[in-house]
Amino acid sequence: MGALYTVGYHVKYESYFFTHDRLIELQLLLTNGCYTFTDLPCSLQMKINVYFLRIKFLLVYYSLIVISMIYTWHRTVSLLYCAIAMFIIIVISFGTNLILYSQNIVRISSLTCNALVTLFVSLEGLMPYGVDDPLHVFCERITYRNNRNNFSLDGQSRCTRFYHWVKAMKKQWNVKEDKLIITFIASVIGIVVGIIVGSYG
Repeated sequence: MGALYTVGYHVKYESYFFTHDRLIELQLLLTNGCYTFTDLPCSLQMKINVYFLRIKFLLVYYSLIVISMIYTWHRTVSLLYCAIAMFIIIVISFGTNLILYSQNIVRISSLTCNALVTLFVSLEGLMPYGVDDPLHVFCERITYRNNRNNFSLDGQSRCTRFYHWVKAMKKQWNVKEDKLIITFIASVIGIVVGIIVGSYG
């Protein structure tokens, strides 16, 4: 739904200027020569501004979805940290043109958001809240159904090795909850998938 918000502008300006770099360059050139709204450069300046505003708004919208999803799933993340993260994203998005130098920023942010939401929805069902060792339950549930009874902390399966690795990272980084490690891993996976598919897909 959100991607459709900018698709019309994206297709229109991409067909004429091909890259955001050229639009930014043109926008800067038009700024000095724009005096009235009847001039072509002024009209073009406004259209470029609207196009970039829609892209920045969409990026903030996707970021809000992801941060809300992490906050809802993790349950112990401070709301203050989420607010600070959103503030930084808004400042970077609307205060600079850094995000616009990626031509596929809309597709990348959309795919990253979708990947992260899918991951966290799945994790919500696999890693319950309010149990003593949620990571143990997580490993049991991702093990194949016919091998679930074979999951053991002393075994050599991939799940067992993953379990011990997360516990080691938790101790090494002085992290109190398993979910924080899983959140970090899921976020990295979602971002990598979004960037690769969005850039080359």
